Amino acid sequence: TVKDQYSRFEIEDPASGDQEGGLRRLQAAAAAFPRSPAMAVWIGNTHRGWEEWPAALEAYDAALALVPNHPDALVGRTVALSQLGRAQDAIQTATRVIENGQWMVGEAYYWRAWNQLRLGNLPMAREDADRARTQMSNARVYVLSGVIEWRMRRLETAERDFQQAVTIDFGECEGAFDLGIVRDELRRFPESLAAFKQAGQCNDLS
Repeated sequence: TVKDQYSRFEIEDPASGDQEGGLRRLQAAAAAFPRSPAMAVWIGNTHRGWEEWPAALEAYDAALALVPNHPDALVGRTVALSQLGRAQDAIQTATRVIENGQWMVGEAYYWRAWNQLRLGNLPMAREDADRARTQMSNARVYVLSGVIEWRMRRLETAERDFQQAVTIDFGECEGAFDLGIVRDELRRFPESLAAFKQAGQCNDLS
């Protein structure tokens, strides 16, 4: 409805001045249309944007209770579980997305790799990160790939991945910082200093 679209605008635009009011209107719409998974997903995405992970997880679970294989809700649930430190549950949810095989598979591979890395399962993280790169190409995928390579002590390829991340997105502060660390370990000190300076500028602008 028009009211729902206005509520989403208020939430997504930080200058609107009434993001919480927008969320309340979405919650009212969800109560009025209890069979709509879209309302629950929007609410989950709102809490996700605010990094309110328990509330985001609750909303995504509400959507999945209506549509068990809703791709946006499954990926949102994966992210929330990841941020809550529930790596095994996140991996299981990401695997559901992958097995469905239609929507958001790249995101699912990314988050499954992220959680495998967190658990120290480096070969499995490497495989999933490679699969993620076949589905999407963005800075955070290359940062994740670089961290895996760094943890596996393959410094040259880690450097290439971090460099690719900051080439894609100058605002990738983590990638620039990690690039500085790897170059320092490679004893490329002037290049390492340049990367650390870029990371500092990135953080200043962020």
